[in-house]
Amino acid sequence: MADPLLNATEKKSAFNPLKQPKRIGNFKIDKMRLTSSNINIGGDGTTPTFLDLTTSIWHELNLYEDIYSPVVSGDITITDTVGLIESFPIIGEEILDLSFSTEGVAPPSIPVSGGPTNPTPSEAPKNIINRFRVYKLDPPIQVTDTSRTIKLYFVTDSQFTNLLSKVRKTYPTSENIKFTRTVSNDKTYTLADIARDIFYDFFIKDKKPLRQPTTRKPFLVEPTRYKAEIVIPNWNPFKAISFLASKAVSANHDAKGANFVFYQTLQGFRFVSIETLMMGGFRRFTEKDENVVEKEYPHLLGSAILASATARKISHIPIYKDDPEPEGDIKPYVAFYKYMPANMGENRQSSYESVTSFRLVDSFDTMKNVALGMYANRVITHDLIRMKVARKEFHYVTPPSTITVRDVHAPEGPEATMDIPSANDEETQIDESVSTDIGRLCSDNADFLGRPEAHISLVPTNFGQGAILQNGPVKSDGGTIKFTNGRTIKLDIKENHVEDVLARRISQRLQLDSVKITFTSPGDSAREVGDLISFDFPSENPKLAERTGRGAGHKYYSGKYLITALRHKVTQDEYTIHVEAIKDGYASAISSGFGVTDAIIQVANTTTGLTEGEATETAKSLGLGT
Repeated sequence: MADPLLNATEKKSAFNPLKQPKRIGNFKIDKMRLTSSNINIGGDGTTPTFLDLTTSIWHELNLYEDIYSPVVSGDITITDTVGLIESFPIIGEEILDLSFSTEGVAPPSIPVSGGPTNPTPSEAPKNIINRFRVYKLDPPIQVTDTSRTIKLYFVTDSQFTNLLSKVRKTYPTSENIKFTRTVSNDKTYTLADIARDIFYDFFIKDKKPLRQPTTRKPFLVEPTRYKAEIVIPNWNPFKAISFLASKAVSANHDAKGANFVFYQTLQGFRFVSIETLMMGGFRRFTEKDENVVEKEYPHLLGSAILASATARKISHIPIYKDDPEPEGDIKPYVAFYKYMPANMGENRQSSYESVTSFRLVDSFDTMKNVALGMYANRVITHDLIRMKVARKEFHYVTPPSTITVRDVHAPEGPEATMDIPSANDEETQIDESVSTDIGRLCSDNADFLGRPEAHISLVPTNFGQGAILQNGPVKSDGGTIKFTNGRTIKLDIKENHVEDVLARRISQRLQLDSVKITFTSPGDSAREVGDLISFDFPSENPKLAERTGRGAGHKYYSGKYLITALRHKVTQDEYTIHVEAIKDGYASAISSGFGVTDAIIQVANTTTGLTEGEATETAKSLGLGT
């Protein structure tokens, strides 16, 4: 049931096979330093300018990542015997510099000139090196007459830069050609471009608060489709970029969804679609040539080129090509986790990815999914300029063209076949987004499919205005309206494409909440939110348990998962990671019994290799209509 194990080049891990730790869970802290701008005020040069927490009695360090949060946060608990709050002092203006890793971490390989721009999983960053800001202190807890424990809360330092900044601008530019809405330069302005501009302006360049440090963490941005024009109404930069993510569609045509997220890991910031993460993340993307970047993005040149960003000690913001490289034989997931009771005697290598405890948090809630539009929903758009109303219907699976019904009061009576009315092809969307596994989260026999009336959204649109109104309003006789000076009105309208985004995003967000697990595993400093992993969930088949002493892979809950939340927990004794992961597809098709059935995609999908003709034949064989 489980996927084959990964080879060394496919695995993303901080464990070094050449320098194995003495005990699984061991770690190495290189720096844990608390610095304050208020220390050594006298300037006598004899007082330390920082507090080295590695020599203090600390009890627990936690670091939190979340795929829906643009900041990384954490907390640390220490024992205070000298009155640190008064003497240091600790007043919420302190900096925490932290550097740690799994013990024996393997150093990344040296890049080869002319080689690929993206590392393999085994070459990914393995050390956690970050700068945090202390922002909160719990009331001290008295332990003895002379000691107490204090708990400090911290957040990535970029959060303070974010809170002190406001974005008030129309993107891509406020400089237009007079009497038109056409920009005065040829700069590209997709949502990805706008996200890069906001990050660069407010965390690196002129609009960054003067006393705040320049951000050094990389910002990876997936290319997006469609030109855009956005007005940011006095929002913080992180809120503005998160808003852009809610509107974005990937430029990669293999990613057929509309579910972008903006988040931060301990390795950097990400603006990426969930579908791309499920296909392996940024590993397949390559950067544009330096001469292309210099021509198209001259304002980002200092950050877009890695060598330049490294020399200037600022964030690397690579500019990726729209189309990723072919996947080849490399698996999209980067780790294989399996539940291993402590007495099973597995070897050390397999223990690196052993799961010591796990729990199924969420499985299914069909009533919620029906009401909120996962299986089907309708988007009604209204255009106040063209005075038009249109609709777009979304279906999670291809709806049947006919249905067989029987009178519930006369179950032995004859069956009746009824035709199901359907919308026009241009009004219908079928879910083709990439999932963790291709098996659907419901069977074809579900009686709640094919009803978009269950969830209706009403939104404004400007679809079609760009082509029809590009030369301005038209008179009733067909002539164009001009300014009093005779100049022709030109309108450069950027369509919002709400029809392509909203219905799919509604369904995809609910799919991600359908199957969720949490588990605990030995600490791995290379692991981060957004990693696609394989998890061998034990089967509940009693016969297998009798023969093997433990379950084999679960028919539905085993398979690939996307990490959506991650907690790095370090105590004096060991380093563990606590993972929250989701899956939005089953590895097996729905069927009775414990036997696994091959899952079948019900629509054409280039990612899976299923052709349109094969998809049609599959639909016919399943009685789903033509």
